[in-house]
Amino acid sequence: MQCGIEVWAYKGLSNNLAFKVPDAYIIVKKICFVLQIQLAVTYMNNLKIPASGHSFGAQYYSPQKTIIMDQMNDLKALLKHDVQMLVSVEDQIIKALPAMIKRATSQQLKKALDEHLNITKRQRLRLDQINQLMSASEEDVTKYSGVLANLMGGTKCKGMDGIIDEGEKIMAENLSDEVMDAAIIGACQKVEHFEIASYGTARTYAQELGLTQVAQLLQQTLDEEYMADQELTSLAEQRINQRAMSGSSMPDSMTM
Repeated sequence: MQCGIEVWAYKGLSNNLAFKVPDAYIIVKKICFVLQIQLAVTYMNNLKIPASGHSFGAQYYSPQKTIIMDQMNDLKALLKHDVQMLVSVEDQIIKALPAMIKRATSQQLKKALDEHLNITKRQRLRLDQINQLMSASEEDVTKYSGVLANLMGGTKCKGMDGIIDEGEKIMAENLSDEVMDAAIIGACQKVEHFEIASYGTARTYAQELGLTQVAQLLQQTLDEEYMADQELTSLAEQRINQRAMSGSSMPDSMTM
């Protein structure tokens, strides 16, 4: 079976400077292979087979369950799924924060980010506790996703990936030190707001499911995220933004 879009997609990807030609070819081959599987499975799932082996006057059987993915049908499964996404969120933050700490020039901001990095590592361990309490694993995400979705990302949280990518882009731009510190705070607060929404939702699910210990652990992290957001706001309003407005390189201690 040939994939009709292979040549077109190969040309499109190879013209993108983000890809080397061999990489583009491999990616296209993978995508086309998965599309072929999905087309074949869709055909088999929709194929009606005579139950008696005879085509005339027979009852027909149509499979209801696809072999591509399972169907999520209860709130606890959704909570397990969301907790796995939070694992990805924290892993991405732990990886991204050191670069922000290094790029910041305000000593107060460096200290705040460094402290939050340590808190984030503890939050990541807390998610391991939650997974143990619920007997959850990466399969609670992958079994509800199609083959193509798993191939292109699987358990990685794309929302946080996008937020961090935007932060990295702004840090790569030509900004003065004062403006860069303000931009870093803005990027970090986008991260915090995403976490607040995500942890708040998961906490509510746990409460409604009667998972008291899980809800308490999620609430503990949620409280820490609120505190981190408030600290960043205070730094911005009392010091960082004022320095950026004046273009001043005065020490943090002199900014009121």
